[in-house]
Amino acid sequence: MKKRILSVALAFALILCMGAMHVFAASPQGGVAIDETGSVTPAGTKLAYTVMNDAATVNFMEAKRQELGVAGSLMAVYDINLVNADTYAPVTPDGDVMVRVNISGLASYDTVTVLHEKADGTVEKIAATANNGYATFTTSSFSLFGFCVEKGQAPAEGGGTTATSPQTGVYR
Repeated sequence: MKKRILSVALAFALILCMGAMHVFAASPQGGVAIDETGSVTPAGTKLAYTVMNDAATVNFMEAKRQELGVAGSLMAVYDINLVNADTYAPVTPDGDVMVRVNISGLASYDTVTVLHEKADGTVEKIAATANNGYATFTTSSFSLFGFCVEKGQAPAEGGGTTATSPQTGVYR
């Protein structure tokens, strides 16, 4: 009887801990936020988004990250949509839309990969550029997006080049 009670208590504690990790991993406190002002959308439209921090969605994107061999950590998952700026009705773009995302602590030498669930249920990898704390990518359709960041190495001080002064022999 004592073993059964202990087993149930441990299982319950494990479930609670797993749930807390998933909510934390995809919460907005993870440092990811859509920056609509830096995004380029068609006239009369705007980006609408929802933080997806439920365990099923986060686990789905994490499994896809691993399946596709994407390095780094899954920082957050968002459901992003292009909508009419007045009515909020969904809009299908005629071409690519540039989306800019603020990621806390992102450096220009980090690698950002965006995972995008397409309408047919498949997940594609989209390369993003990192610049001054922002990741920028383009897409022609909207739904779930997972943001993965692999921290890079800072370049050597002075741009990574070494030269010897012919007059002083001092390295820079």
